[in-house]
Amino acid sequence: ALLNAKVTAANQWSSLTEINAQRVLAVMTSSEDAVEYVFRESMVQTSAQILAVQKSLEAMELSPDEKAQLGKIAASQKNAVALQQQATKMKTDGFSAEAERIVRAEYMPAAKHYLGTLRELVELERHLEAVFLDEVKQARQVTVRIGVVFIVVLLAGILAGAFFLIRSIRRPLVQANALAARIAQGDLSAQVDVSRGDEFGDLMKSLKAMNDSLGQID
Repeated sequence: ALLNAKVTAANQWSSLTEINAQRVLAVMTSSEDAVEYVFRESMVQTSAQILAVQKSLEAMELSPDEKAQLGKIAASQKNAVALQQQATKMKTDGFSAEAERIVRAEYMPAAKHYLGTLRELVELERHLEAVFLDEVKQARQVTVRIGVVFIVVLLAGILAGAFFLIRSIRRPLVQANALAARIAQGDLSAQVDVSRGDEFGDLMKSLKAMNDSLGQID
């Protein structure tokens, strides 16, 4: 959101500056006072908007590259404004031809350079935004990969645990079943392991007791 706001502010700053530069050219090169009258108020309003946008951008968290670019903009802006003021004074003092010369020969190239620095800022902000979005995308991909690996490891752990659990249950059941089958066949000579301390141990103890009881009957 912050980077998008920077791109928007930089674009707005560039657009407003370009509009005012064209107005200055029209006012300074026209012999009609009506032209200045028409543009005077709008130029003041646009200048105020430019200042507001500039301050809002400067108040944001800026990288070293952004600060360096704003420094370039400030220098070119200062030069363009000084030439505009010089041309305005010349025209006010009655030197319209000199005012027009300053505007065409000096102010417009300075304004062009000023606009160039603003466009560089726009491109810088777009580049930073693209880099940020790419980093976010990569971070999400890493998160997804980590999640997939975690799920795979978890499933592998569950399957391994299930395997060992089934194995731990199956083996004593097979032993108990084999013992019961031998007893059923009349073979009472089997050695019964009653060392387990769980339910299977209790089962083997019961089978041993039954085996011993049958042996006493004989």
